[in-house]
Amino acid sequence: AERIHPDPLPGGAVKSLTDIKTDLEKDLGHRVRVGKTDRNTGGGYYPGSTKTVIRYAGDLDTTAHEVAHLLDDAYNLVGQWAENRKRSPYDGELIPNFSGYGSVAKSGKKSKLAYQRAEGVAEWIRAWMVNPDAAVPTLTGRAGSARCRPVRGSAAFRCRRRSAGRCGHLRCP
Repeated sequence: AERIHPDPLPGGAVKSLTDIKTDLEKDLGHRVRVGKTDRNTGGGYYPGSTKTVIRYAGDLDTTAHEVAHLLDDAYNLVGQWAENRKRSPYDGELIPNFSGYGSVAKSGKKSKLAYQRAEGVAEWIRAWMVNPDAAVPTLTGRAGSARCRPVRGSAAFRCRRRSAGRCGHLRCP
């Protein structure tokens, strides 16, 4: 599947990348640092400390992906399937369609099923943040039946209204 690209909100004034990042941090209550990252990566999320780092200040795509890992941890989205060789009912959609856009590898720890699943979830949330109308229809099977929606009045709505993406609180029906 082709990677889902951002779809800017119609109308309103154009915001600077710095202002978008600042709004995202404010809505999430979490700082995204700009700094050194691992070689060949645009960013990183460190679960033990919840530290989120991006290489370039204006890279909102990577910011959304790394923040998606933070949301995965905060809402325990893949926690019950975090072990290797443990299948998730959502693997059929997330792994082939989304995980390849994350930092998966052909061998080593980044090739493990649990890692691919985490990257698939992060990439789908990134797609949903930047273009929900394109992201939601991609989940047509089991994952589609448990689609997450933003909670009205939450940071997700504020962020979508103020910046060029969605973030924050999710509710699954």
